[in-house]
Amino acid sequence: MAFTPKSQVDGEDEASARLIAAAPALLEALEEIAEGKGRYSIDRLTHAFNTIEDMKALARIAIAKAKGI
Repeated sequence: MAFTPKSQVDGEDEASARLIAAAPALLEALEEIAEGKGRYSIDRLTHAFNTIEDMKALARIAIAKAKGI
């Protein structure tokens, strides 16, 4: 069995906790996009623009939550 420094274990636990905490927001964002809700059900051109911009914003939010920022 290999030795794992406590600081590495603590860091992994913290990262796991952040991902678990971000999971509801990730699921909500993916469901909204997948189901074409809200801003995603407008005309095709607006839908495309909104989808791209919102996906980037949602990704930034999810990444920040996962990183604990």
